[in-house]
Amino acid sequence: MKNLKNYKIVLAEDDFTTQILSKGILSELQADVTVVENGKQLINLLKVETFDLILIDLGLPEMDGFQAILEIKKQNLSTSKIIIITGEERNEEYDLLFEQYDLPVLRKPLDPNHLLKIILDQEKQIANQNPSLSKNETLYSLEKLEELSRGKKEFVDRMVDLFKQEIPKAINQINEMLAKEDYERIRALVHRVKPSIKMMCVTSIEKEVQQLENYAGNQSDLDKIPALVNHISLVCNKVVASL
Repeated sequence: MKNLKNYKIVLAEDDFTTQILSKGILSELQADVTVVENGKQLINLLKVETFDLILIDLGLPEMDGFQAILEIKKQNLSTSKIIIITGEERNEEYDLLFEQYDLPVLRKPLDPNHLLKIILDQEKQIANQNPSLSKNETLYSLEKLEELSRGKKEFVDRMVDLFKQEIPKAINQINEMLAKEDYERIRALVHRVKPSIKMMCVTSIEKEVQQLENYAGNQSDLDKIPALVNHISLVCNKVVASL
């Protein structure tokens, strides 16, 4: 069975038993799981942190799952896959949500095989949209760093550690600025991390990084920016997790 190593997942679920069972299953699949207990906590978390997958119960307190999903979409807080987990039957509110967004559903208790199928289908879709990723290209290379270091391993290790520290911070800030529609700040952040991405030879996203900098700087093609941010975030998170 495929595992979920390097996947960052946020689970929005208020029921303690379901939290324990779901987190146990996801942990066995080697996923990195964060749990929140209501819709407001989820919204606040997505403003500062990036995830590969969002699992959300519909019956959350304070802000229910329906409202949270609508708020995520309204604020462009994340373009990551959202999967509904529920034990409820479909109703009018349920159907209204599906009229707006094509969201997969997992019935409680969580079925790991069904979850993996949804994720694999998403990966195939991303690969078809990004042919460069479907060729099993290496996520990164230390070749340039090793050349610059002239054989000094300490230099390579220091630069790798710096990349691991700074890139997640920058990615979180970019996503935060996307929620605020602060495109000039996005441009500045992307411009700052671009040399690091080139230095680590993350070639699969170099084109997207340049596009994001251009779109944000010119404030053009704004509808394409969320998908670019999501794709760059996913790849950078995987690179960091692999280092």
